[in-house]
Amino acid sequence: METPPAQAAPRREPILPAKLQPYPRLVAVAILFCLALALYLPTVRHSFLNYDDNEYVAENSHVRTGLTLASVKWAFTNIDIGHWEPITWLTHLADCSLFGLYPGGHHLASALLHAINTCFLFLLLYWITAAYGRSLLVAALFAVHPLNVEVVAWIAERKTLVCTFFTFATFGAYVWYAARPRLERYALVLVAFLLAVMSKSMAVTVPLLLLLVDYWALGRWEYDPVPAVLPVPRQSTARLLLEKIPLLAISGLISLLTLHAQEKGKAVSHDPFVGRIAHAIWSYAAYILKLIWPAQLSILYPYDAHGHPLWQVILAMVGLLAITVAVMRARSKPYLAFGWFFYLIAMLPVIGIVRVGPQSLSDHYLYVPAIGLFLLAVWGAHDLLQQARVVSTAASLGLGTAVVLACAIATAFYLPNWQDSLTLFARAERLSPIPNDLIENNLAEALRDTGQPLEAIPHYRQAIALAPQMPLPHCNLGSVLVALGDPFSGLAEIQKGLDDSPSDAIKVQCLNNLGVVRMVMSQNDLAEQSFSAALRIDPDFEHSLVGRGMLRFRAGEMDGALADLRRAVANASDPVAYYWLGKTLAAKGEREAAMTAFQHSLALSPGRPEVQFEIDRLHQGAAPGPARPAN
Repeated sequence: METPPAQAAPRREPILPAKLQPYPRLVAVAILFCLALALYLPTVRHSFLNYDDNEYVAENSHVRTGLTLASVKWAFTNIDIGHWEPITWLTHLADCSLFGLYPGGHHLASALLHAINTCFLFLLLYWITAAYGRSLLVAALFAVHPLNVEVVAWIAERKTLVCTFFTFATFGAYVWYAARPRLERYALVLVAFLLAVMSKSMAVTVPLLLLLVDYWALGRWEYDPVPAVLPVPRQSTARLLLEKIPLLAISGLISLLTLHAQEKGKAVSHDPFVGRIAHAIWSYAAYILKLIWPAQLSILYPYDAHGHPLWQVILAMVGLLAITVAVMRARSKPYLAFGWFFYLIAMLPVIGIVRVGPQSLSDHYLYVPAIGLFLLAVWGAHDLLQQARVVSTAASLGLGTAVVLACAIATAFYLPNWQDSLTLFARAERLSPIPNDLIENNLAEALRDTGQPLEAIPHYRQAIALAPQMPLPHCNLGSVLVALGDPFSGLAEIQKGLDDSPSDAIKVQCLNNLGVVRMVMSQNDLAEQSFSAALRIDPDFEHSLVGRGMLRFRAGEMDGALADLRRAVANASDPVAYYWLGKTLAAKGEREAAMTAFQHSLALSPGRPEVQFEIDRLHQGAAPGPARPAN
C-alpha cells in the first residue's frame, strides 16, 4: 500500500539578485552554456587525431559518406570497433553530412553537446533537490573540470557525450514517471535508456543508479524513507526492484553483445582474476586522486603488466572501505551515500574487472561517475559551512566561484595539448612512467604525417622492440622506408606486419601499403593483387581503390579504372582520387566530367601543379597528358 507523498521543501534556495529571481533556471542555463562552450570553442582549430579518430571518422569509408540509407544500415549492424553504438555512429554520419571532413565542425558539435549536457545536469539536480546554488556548482564543475577535456576534445569520444545526454534523459523521464507511475511514462524511460546504451554500453549501470535516485532526492524507499522535495509516492522495495527488471534485461543483453564484440576484436585481456580485482581497487582510489588534483594528465596511462605494489592496493582498499562505512553511518546526510555509491556503481563497467585495451586508467571514464563525487563534495561542504556559521552566503559563493575558476584555468592550459597528434603523443611519451608501444607508434605516425619521416623511424623501431608481435609498427615503418628510397627493407617490414596481423582492419592497411611498395618497384601485377586482396576484405577502402584505379589507367583498362575511381570518390572526398578520375574521364573523351573532377581535386587541395596542368590542357583542347604522380 502506498504511503502519503513526502512533504515538499518549504522553499528553494534564494541566490540571485531580486531582478533575476523570476528567471533562476534561465539565468543558470545561460551561464553554464556560455561557460562550457567558451572554454571548448578553441577546439574548432584542432585536427583529427591518429588514435581512434581515423577509425571513427577520418578514414572510415562508411562514415565519410554522411547520412545515407546504406550508412544508416551499416551503423545499426556494425560491431567492428568492439562496440555496438548505432546512435553514436548516426551523430558522426550527421557531422560528415554537415561538415564533411573539416575537423572543426566535428569538434564544434562535441563542444555543443558538452554544453547541453552541462545544462541538462543542472536542470535535473535543481528539479529533484530544489538546491539552486549547489546544483549550479555541481554543473559548473562538470563543465570545466580538466578530466573532461578528453571527452570533449577527442572526436572518438563522441559516444560518451551522446550516451550522457540520453542517460540524463533517462533520469528525467524516470523522475517524471515516479511522480505519477503510468505505463506510457515508463515507456519513455525505456526508450531513453535504450538510446543511452545504443550510444555507449557504459550506461548499463543506469538501472542501479535509478535505485539510488529512489533513495535520495525522490525518497521512494518505503524502508528508511528520506525527505524529498518532489511529492513522489513511496513504494515497497519489491515494487522498486520490479520496475528495474526490464531495464536490467536490456543491460544484460547489451553487456553480452559488447563482450562478444570485444572478444571478436581481441580487445579483452585475460589476466589472472586476482590481479584484475587488485587493479580495480587501486583504480577506484587513483581516479579520486586525479579528480582532486588533476595533474600530469595524458591520453594514455599504460597498463603495467607487473601490477601495482601491494602496499598501494592495501592502502586503496582501506581508504575505500573507510569512506563506505563513513557514508553509510551518516544517515542524516543521505546525499553522501548517494554520491559515493553513484561513483562506485557508474565506474563498474570500466574499472578493470573485465580489462579492455592497453590503458591502466582513462580520463574519459570519469565523465558521468565524477558527478557523484562532485555532488558529495558540494553538498558536504555546504553542510559544513552551515554548521560552522562563520561563513556568509557571499563568502560561500566566492569560494565556489574560486574552485570553478581554478578548474577552468587548468582546463584552458591543458586543452592545447589536444590540438594535434604530435603534441598529444609527445606529451604522452614524456609523462609515461613506462615505455609503451602504442605511444611510440602513434608519435611516429604523427612525425611522419608532419613531414618528419627520419625522426619517426626511431620511434617505430622502439615500438617494434617493445611489442615485436604487433603488426602496425612494422607496417608503418615499411611505408616510411619506402618513401625514403629503401623499398626492399620496406617490403620486408610490411610483409612482417601482414603475417602477424590479427585483425582485418590492419590486414587491409598492410595489403594496401604492400601494393604501394610493389607499385614503386614497378611490380604492377603484384601491386594490383595486393590492392585487390585489400578490397576483398574491405570493398570500400579508398586508398586501395585509388591504387588499383591508377594501375588500371596505366594499363589502358579505362572501364575498370573508372569503376574503381568512382567508388573511391563516392566513399570520400580525396583530391588524389578526383585527380585520377579526371585523367580517366579525359582519356575516355568525357571532357566536361573530367574538368569537374579536376576542379574538385583542386578545391580539396589548392595549388597542386599536376592538377592545374591537366585543367590547362583541357582548356586548350589537348589530349590528356601522361600520368603524373599525385601524392
